[in-house]
Amino acid sequence: MGSYVNNNLLREETIIYETNYHWTHYLSLVSLFTLGLWPYIQSKTDEFVVTNRRIIIKKGLFSYYTLEMNLSRVETVHVEQSIMGRIM
Repeated sequence: MGSYVNNNLLREETIIYETNYHWTHYLSLVSLFTLGLWPYIQSKTDEFVVTNRRIIIKKGLFSYYTLEMNLSRVETVHVEQSIMGRIM
């Protein structure tokens, strides 16, 4: 996927799953005002990866926001879903 995750893998760590934004990410007001450019840039620069040891999220183009969580420490998951999200 991206260079950030590949450059920061631990020894004997392998990528299990990689994902990106859903296509509905392009149907936002930000997408409308930027003619789809900003969601496209986000989809190319943001990384969401699950490895055999960690969950890694990297967001940002010029400055990075990263979240790295060990799989052994994942205890709860909070989900917020709208009615439209449930339908899709």
